[in-house]
Amino acid sequence: MRRETGFESMKKMNSNSKQNIWFLLLFTAVFILWGTAIYYGQYVDEYYQSVGIRMKGGTVSQRELMRMAEQEKQNRNQEFTGISAWNQVENQSMESDRLGTKAEVRLIEVYGAIEKVYPVELISGSVPAADDDQGCLIDEATAYHLFRTKDCVGNALIYQNRYFYIRGILRSPEEVCLIIQDAEEKNYSNLELTFADGDNCGQLAADLMRQYGPTDRYTLIDGYRIAKSLSFGYLLPAWFLGFFLLYDLLAVLWKRRRIPFQVIALILVILCLWPLLSWMMEYEIYLPQQIIPTKWSDFSFWSRKYAAFQEWKKDMTYMIPSYKDVLLKQHIRSCVSRSVAAVAGMLVLVLYERRLFSGHKLLSGNRRGSSILLMALLECAALSLLFAYGKIFTLPRAYLGMPVFYMLAMECFRWGGGWIRNLRKSRQ
Repeated sequence: MRRETGFESMKKMNSNSKQNIWFLLLFTAVFILWGTAIYYGQYVDEYYQSVGIRMKGGTVSQRELMRMAEQEKQNRNQEFTGISAWNQVENQSMESDRLGTKAEVRLIEVYGAIEKVYPVELISGSVPAADDDQGCLIDEATAYHLFRTKDCVGNALIYQNRYFYIRGILRSPEEVCLIIQDAEEKNYSNLELTFADGDNCGQLAADLMRQYGPTDRYTLIDGYRIAKSLSFGYLLPAWFLGFFLLYDLLAVLWKRRRIPFQVIALILVILCLWPLLSWMMEYEIYLPQQIIPTKWSDFSFWSRKYAAFQEWKKDMTYMIPSYKDVLLKQHIRSCVSRSVAAVAGMLVLVLYERRLFSGHKLLSGNRRGSSILLMALLECAALSLLFAYGKIFTLPRAYLGMPVFYMLAMECFRWGGGWIRNLRKSRQ
């Protein structure tokens, strides 16, 4: 057998180093993509816990809204918890009471809770209460235009000869001012309905509009259902790794099918570990009641649902743009696209890992087990990059545990296969 020369050995070492580096970069990129998908999904879950009603024609007065809330309270409707309403008015002139400077901004008139009608990310101050008709929120650009400083909480601005005191400064890409209106004759064209039950909220909101609404021409945005759907979507990479492990395990069982003792032992291990694994990886499937047909023989059910979805999508496209709705559409697209990209990256990562670690060799020639620690370190590096760029989110157990668990399972498969081969050789 010909021995490797020093040049060939050096060339092989450089090739292995490049492969290892590519693996590290690929894993970090996939983990960052997955993290951004979780960030956008959790953002929707935090700021869109309501059912939005965007009326195309007609308005409803604050007096009628108060009557509706009182009537539902008397009916002991425990599922309905509150209502907020808002209008959006473009190019409204605001004036500083101190400097006399003026600025034209987008005005949002609010009845109820500001947090329900606008995604509030405070820089300083606080959010005005629902009954604070003298308070307002402005963004940092408007604060600088009116007061020449972003630290102007407590100052007042003048709008239509009324003084509104600045309670807080928010971070927003648009110049905006949010004020609380407390006039029973005020009319609103946008509603935000909140419910205790998060599964059937869209139908409950439609029922309320049918009973109290001034018009049946409106676009309904079920924030509860969208948030739950996205929470399932951004866990797709974990589901993918789980199914890949299941495939590997079934392949091992098939190879051992003629050895009953090993098959029974593997099945017992699966049954013992599955409750822990399902809890740690958050394997929960969300299926809204609205997409489950009452009769399986109703073959036109899915076509009707698809047509309704296309109609809703069209309504969302041609709806009067507002920051809340534009941001929702952007975050849905970002969450879905990054989840799909993370799943595709996971597939490439799995295939690349199998080719790289074939022959029981790990990164840089280390022994088995070092890859698991390396994966944990790479996760920490990816999280540090995400947090450094402001992508801060609650870490799901599946996000932290699944990649490490996958590497641990693969090492166990390799170790078990090698142990069985060595046992057979010793017997021979």
